[in-house]
Order: sequence, then C-alpha cells, then structure tokens
Amino acid sequence: MGPGPARSSARLIALLAFAFLAAPWVSAEEAKPPPEPPSEGRLLPRPQGGFLHLVMEDSRFAINFLDEAFRPEPADVDRAVLRIRRAVTRPESIVLLPGDEPHRLANPRFIRAPWTFHLVVLLFKGEGGDAVESYTLNWVSPAGSPDKEG
Repeated sequence: MGPGPARSSARLIALLAFAFLAAPWVSAEEAKPPPEPPSEGRLLPRPQGGFLHLVMEDSRFAINFLDEAFRPEPADVDRAVLRIRRAVTRPESIVLLPGDEPHRLANPRFIRAPWTFHLVVLLFKGEGGDAVESYTLNWVSPAGSPDKEG
C-alpha cells in the first residue's frame, strides 16, 4: 500500500520548500542586463575605475562621469580644461564646469568645424594649479557631424 495523500502532500511541500531555499536569489536590479557603453563620443577609462564619456553635442563639448557599469555618477572633480590643437590654427582652451546635472561638466561655447583635432583633457580639483588626471586623444568626427565621433 502506497503513502496516503497527506504524506505525499507533505513530501511535495518539503520538496518545494527545499527548491525555494536552494534557488539562487536574483534581485530585479541584478536581473537586468548590464547597460551598454555609450555609442557616441569617446569613452576614457579612469585610473581609479569608471569612465569619462567625452561627447560633443550641438557642437559643444561635455564630459559625463560614469561608473564601471556605465551608469552616471557624480563628478569628483571641480572643472575640466580641454585644449584643442588643430593643424592650421592657434590652440584653443575651453573650461568645462558643473551645471544642473551632478554627473556632467559642460561649456556652452560653440566649437567650429572642422571637428578633427588633437585634444588634451585635464581634470582639476579645488583651486590647485596641477591637474589630477590628464588624457590625450585625437578627435575625428565625420564631415558635417560633430555629434558622432569617429
């Protein structure tokens, strides 16, 4: 004679409880796929982790601060200086300052075409004259499109 209905129900409950406790817990945040890196602009890895996302929007530069998962994080510097060196004209400097968004430094100054130049990015904390981080890169945007760095 087989086990009665009460005994098989108890086994089923015990089995479900074990499966429930043994199952890996994944929060809703962890279940989301990791964010993709930004497709436009230039992503610069930072020495202490995270990224600088250098973008040109409407012919104006901005720097977004991102963590390792490409999520915005508050800027840990007070200002940035961009030094632009073109092949034919004199060098230009642009100061980027915090605005309404805590993860972004920007400047309203219009950058004229052509958008192909050597760029030095300097990050500063406080009133000191020495940069805490520096990056050097070549910025090349397709003709007629300052917002898509190539």
